[in-house]
Formats: sequence, C-alpha cells, structure tokens
Amino acid sequence: MQVLICDDDKDLSELLSEQLVKRGYNVLVANSGYKVLELILSQEVDLVITDYWMRDGDGGMVANLCKDKGINCIVATGARLEEIKPYVPSTTTVVDKLHFLDKLSQDTQPLDLLKVS
Repeated sequence: MQVLICDDDKDLSELLSEQLVKRGYNVLVANSGYKVLELILSQEVDLVITDYWMRDGDGGMVANLCKDKGINCIVATGARLEEIKPYVPSTTTVVDKLHFLDKLSQDTQPLDLLKVS
C-alpha cells in the first residue's frame, strides 16, 4: 500500500513516515500543497494523510482531489474539527492531529482511522 503524507511541518512528516515504513507501507512525502497535488496526479496512491493548513494550499483542496480520484483521505489537523469538516468532502475522515499521532503510536493502522471522526 502506498501512503502519501502531506504536511509543511517536515519533522512531523518524517515522524509519520518512519511510523508507517516500520509497518511495511510505501511512503511518499510532500511538504507543500503543490507537491501533494503533483504526486497525486503522477503516482499510484492508496491513502493520503494531509494537514489542513499549509502555506501554499489546504487540506480541503487535497481532499477534493482525492475524492475525484477515488483515493482514501485523512485530514489530520490541529484546528477545531467542526471548523474544517464543512470544507472537505463527506468521504474524507477529519481527525485531531494529536489524537491521530497517539493512535499511530499505539500501532493502529492508518486505514483503521478512516471515518472514525
């Protein structure tokens, strides 16, 4: 399974990548909204995990493209979830970033977090 991580926080992207690689996932990392769009359009991706707020784009844009391409998407954000949910498709899982990181540290698989919000 190929997972695409998008967060402009490079340290967080690296941490997520390491967690997923340890579990056997193939991981791509994008540290900008433009780069994630490029990778979604050029690579076979099964799951996108994206931040909502980025310097050059937002998770809503990413989530909408994922919906159009039939790709599972998790938006992990530090913002209040009720503020983000109206801007992403209903097929997108929106989770609190700290909760998401905590679940991953407990060996939860990313796909198990789809639609838990």
